[in-house]
Amino acid sequence: YRQKCEEAQRGDKSNLWKGGIQFEPYNQDFTRELRVSIRKRDGYKCQLCKEVGKSIHHIDYNKKNCDPRNLITLCNNCHQKTNFNRDYWMKLLLPL
Repeated sequence: YRQKCEEAQRGDKSNLWKGGIQFEPYNQDFTRELRVSIRKRDGYKCQLCKEVGKSIHHIDYNKKNCDPRNLITLCNNCHQKTNFNRDYWMKLLLPL
């Protein structure tokens, strides 16, 4: 029963499915230097919980938008949280 339920919600059948956009490549402007500069700007701290942060998050979820105003540093835990309820996180983080 459990396996049948999992298969019924896998891939494009899931209500979280976004059309496979997580497989889109990053913009060529999303360089190591850019990521390091964003971490440095943010003091190497997650902008949500203030713990040590290493992940760079695209606030508008557009991998092609590498404007530094659209990028923030997050810890892995907070970065995972931002994958759900994206409208909420965009509204919360855009003013930063």
